[in-house]
Amino acid sequence: MTEPAQHHGVRAFLIADVRGYTSFTREHGDSAAAALARRFAQITTNVVASRGGEVVEFRGDEALVSFDSVRDAVRTAPALQAAYVEPTSGGD
Repeated sequence: MTEPAQHHGVRAFLIADVRGYTSFTREHGDSAAAALARRFAQITTNVVASRGGEVVEFRGDEALVSFDSVRDAVRTAPALQAAYVEPTSGGD
């Protein structure tokens, strides 16, 4: 296991999760929920990396992300929302 990066100064954290994940799991089963969680992680990782952030960890349908800038964290939130909507609206 690698040591976490050492950061000095202000860090901003963003938490994202899949709304309705429990209901989705009940309706579609564990395999579909696992596939959804993998897709969520992939999208989150790509968007966060493109905006200079760092994924701290994933916990199922939840992501903890950090940034060196509060502004970058705030601006990433709507970008993540848009990226999550695209695959669920048939754009994928």
